Amino acid sequence: MKSAYRLLQQDSGVHVAVEDQNLEISPKVQHFLWRVLVWCLPTKVQLSTKKVNVDLYCPFCNLAVETISHALLECRFARSCWCVSIVPASVDSVGFNRWLSGLTVHHSAADVKEAACISWKIWSVRNELLWNKKTCSAIDVVRSARIVLDQYCTARSQKTGALLIDDINNVDERWKKPNSHMVKINVDGAIFQEQNKFGFGCVARDTNGILLEAISASRFGVVKPEIAETIGIKEALIWITCW
Repeated sequence: MKSAYRLLQQDSGVHVAVEDQNLEISPKVQHFLWRVLVWCLPTKVQLSTKKVNVDLYCPFCNLAVETISHALLECRFARSCWCVSIVPASVDSVGFNRWLSGLTVHHSAADVKEAACISWKIWSVRNELLWNKKTCSAIDVVRSARIVLDQYCTARSQKTGALLIDDINNVDERWKKPNSHMVKINVDGAIFQEQNKFGFGCVARDTNGILLEAISASRFGVVKPEIAETIGIKEALIWITCW
């Protein structure tokens, strides 16, 4: 199956050696790249070939028809995103496939991973603008793409414990009640990329496992997950001193 797939890709002229880079990118970004490379990303031009009656102009600039290369590389908004990034984006009417092929050959895996995530985020922002009239800056696009990439790489590097256990009933690590006359507080953090926020929550239980109190809060800013959890621990310590 793998060799047949490669043969078909070579015959169709859209083969890109991303696989040889062994890229660690999220499945949703991989799926997006696949849709781009096989020309099934629903840009307005692609939709028109399927007899869908839409205007053909790019929702970002309204100056050119929306092809895959225009949406992801040539549009002035896309160009501004690539200018913020470390990834080179000299396009000059070069198709996205050829551009990505050049990246995989001449640049590091880190550059290719960032390029993939930024492309995916540009498309996500395009959809938000088209359907929900929401706008986003180029800096936010690049920052959000890097957060997605960093979170995925962090999750892969920390894939231990229950994530590697086939039988969930055999998981040894379970929540345990605190000792007598003690209170246990559990803390967790969360990242809200679209809102440019992070949050944390704290739950306190007594020796019988009964909920005593719980708090949650959010802050503006982009931080790593471990920072959000550390801030949650700090807030929990301040919280318990007020009891």
